[in-house]
Amino acid sequence: MPLDDLQKKIYSKDTDLTGREHEESQFDPLVSTESDAGSFAKEKAWQKKSDELSPYKVKSLRTVIWAVLGMIVLGVAVVAIYRYQKGAYSEERVTFEISGPISVPSNQPMRYTLSYHNDNRVSLKNVSVSLNYPDSFQPEEGNGLKKENQANSTIELGEIAPYSSGSVEFVGQFYAPAEAIVYLNAKLRYNPGNVQSLANIERQVGVQIKTSPLSLELDIPYQVASGDKVDYVVDYRNDSARTFNGVRLTIKYPQGFEFDEADPEPTSDENVWELGTLEPGSGGRISVTGSLTGMMNDSQVLAVSLGSAESGSYVEYNNQERITKIVSSPLTIGQQVAKGKKIVGVGERLPYMITYKNVGEVGLRNAIVTVEIDSKVIDYTKIRLKKGYFDGEKKMITWKAADYPDLANLKPGQEGKIEFELDVLPFVTVDSDKDRNFTIKTLAKIDSPDIPTPINANKIISSNQLSLKLKTKVIFEVRGYYQDTQIPNSGPLPPRVGQETTYTLHWKVSNLFNKIAGARVVAYLPTGARWTGAFKPEDGQVSFNERTNQVVWEIGDLKNGVGAIRDPKELVFQVGVTPQINQVKTAVEILKPSIFTGTDTFAGQPISIQLRSKTSMLDEDIATDDKFRVVP
Repeated sequence: MPLDDLQKKIYSKDTDLTGREHEESQFDPLVSTESDAGSFAKEKAWQKKSDELSPYKVKSLRTVIWAVLGMIVLGVAVVAIYRYQKGAYSEERVTFEISGPISVPSNQPMRYTLSYHNDNRVSLKNVSVSLNYPDSFQPEEGNGLKKENQANSTIELGEIAPYSSGSVEFVGQFYAPAEAIVYLNAKLRYNPGNVQSLANIERQVGVQIKTSPLSLELDIPYQVASGDKVDYVVDYRNDSARTFNGVRLTIKYPQGFEFDEADPEPTSDENVWELGTLEPGSGGRISVTGSLTGMMNDSQVLAVSLGSAESGSYVEYNNQERITKIVSSPLTIGQQVAKGKKIVGVGERLPYMITYKNVGEVGLRNAIVTVEIDSKVIDYTKIRLKKGYFDGEKKMITWKAADYPDLANLKPGQEGKIEFELDVLPFVTVDSDKDRNFTIKTLAKIDSPDIPTPINANKIISSNQLSLKLKTKVIFEVRGYYQDTQIPNSGPLPPRVGQETTYTLHWKVSNLFNKIAGARVVAYLPTGARWTGAFKPEDGQVSFNERTNQVVWEIGDLKNGVGAIRDPKELVFQVGVTPQINQVKTAVEILKPSIFTGTDTFAGQPISIQLRSKTSMLDEDIATDDKFRVVP
């Protein structure tokens, strides 16, 4: 039967399935139940046989079970060991503290304790303590403490055993201003057990200073009228057992203060004194004078600082402040020299004008005006007064109503003026190093019995101080010689055309009153003149520029008294000139004008002095009297 026909017969809807012949099978739905029961019995017999394991499989299974159990045991052991080791050390079980006094006097030995405790199962190894502190604390070496530098020290502790405690002490002294707070820092460093990493614990303690090793006492006026003279007195002292080097005292003046003078003189800037070494128990005094101006009821603050710079950086050990109150006065007074001059020279005449005024609301009777003069350089024999009286012993000029009638009753708003003249001495002697920085001070005052005196206060008397500075006197000379003992000369005399004649020149400088900074002398040689290179002193700072013919002598700083109590500064040098035919019968030029320059450090003024040129006609050398003109 073809396949197509067979497929149609099998899948036809009219096909009789019952008539198909086939073998019996357990899968045939028409098979009896007996056949099913026999098949089930056979299946159970097969299953029962398959549950039995072979010896090889049993052995493999046991191996796997033991491997799993081993891994579990190993994991538990690793976890247990890890937890044990982790529990052997904890930073929280290491404690470190610094203890000691927190309020101390300066310059007294103070003891501090560093306490530590290790509550771990492992040792702490390579243990050390690092101390850090400011310059105001100085620890003592010993008991394991070793100074590393000015601000750091180390204490080696070695090893700290498990569950153990210990402590170490160090001693030091504080040097700081009273009320200052000094911080001490301590750091415990260690290796936990055999671990290479470094752990640390930091602690800090603040210590307040009750007293200072260097004491200060200030004496200043409690109140003044605006423009009045004020005197500040500062006493300092080393109250400790330690020697201080590089001691410095600095004053910060009130805003309205005008500096006049100080004793001793400031080292710099009118307010800094380098005091050097201050031994135990030693001290000194600084007095400052000036004038103070300000608005009524102003509080003017004076601040003084005392410290040491011996360690390279300045450490302040004491500071003090005081206040002066500006109060009003019904009378005002002022003074000035013509044109507001503040720097004067020897031999000058100084015209003064005093002005006064009643700025109050009521009249003031019987006013008296005085001027006190304080100076070593005034010619008191030549004081010129139109009116008034000069007391030579007190060096005071007084004017009353007998001289100026308006002083009998000064009405509100009324003002007046008084004139007089002072002469500066034409010659001021310098006998010692103290004869320097001369001033001319005049203190003008006006008072009336109608001005009340407040309770528990000084009477308010209006005053005004004026201070003039005397500029230094410089004597600059240039001299020339043919016959000279220091540098011998050669060549024809009188000078001859075509032949070189040498001359020796002397620059000499004297400085009397004040220090001069940056002193120098400059001149030019005439074109055609020759710089021989010979000069004395041989170590003098001298230079010659061949292209410009400029000669420069760098003197530097000149002290006062040079030429009086000290030898004058002098430079000797030689110049050669060869006259030409056009110079016959004339004096040949040797040196062009010489110029001295510098700065008067006290007067704060530049100095410049120019001298005329030098020729072969040398008045100071008799050998050239009639032999200075050029001959053929």
